[in-house]
Amino acid sequence: MDLEKILILALDGMADLFDSVEASLLNELKSRSNLARAETIQTALAALAAPSLSSVLVVDSGVAQPKAKAVTTALVKFANRGGRVIFMCMFGQTLRPTDFNKYFKSEWGLDWKLGSYSREVHSLQETRSDRLKGQNSLSPKYSMKAVMIDGCKEEEAVYATSLAKRTSEAAVVFARFGGGYVGFNGDVNAEIESTMVNLAMLNVSRASA
Repeated sequence: MDLEKILILALDGMADLFDSVEASLLNELKSRSNLARAETIQTALAALAAPSLSSVLVVDSGVAQPKAKAVTTALVKFANRGGRVIFMCMFGQTLRPTDFNKYFKSEWGLDWKLGSYSREVHSLQETRSDRLKGQNSLSPKYSMKAVMIDGCKEEEAVYATSLAKRTSEAAVVFARFGGGYVGFNGDVNAEIESTMVNLAMLNVSRASA
């Protein structure tokens, strides 16, 4: 069986922090996928041009800087032609709300806005993408401290709080984008349940029990 080829993209110097915070996810990916890394614009563009690449984990906000415009353009093309792009780890924590909102609207055409930052119990949404249904590894609900997305569509929310005042906010989102997908996980503490949903969004089965 061919393994998924996944690129870890960290253009803002936070690769080591990702390795530390997301050690559980990284261990799963090492055993179940072919991993590559890009920490410069040049290596990122070369990696995104590889036909075998299946998914990209964007782990810091370097890609949203003006100097990395070419990388974002390549990411959008990659997703459009069938790839998966997941924003996580430090991405949502290091951008100003205005920059976050502008990035997803102007570059991706998504109405995702930076929402609340708090610890809540989030429930698995029945209206989530069909690609994430039938996944026994996904917890029905769990508590996480997270940066949330405000304004996502109902079918894009994967884990969302049930508080009435935040019905449009979700900590994990996953949306169809052209021929591929774009996702976001705002968990800041790398809960084990978040590892499971990250693997699902990447189309990678869990290795360990």
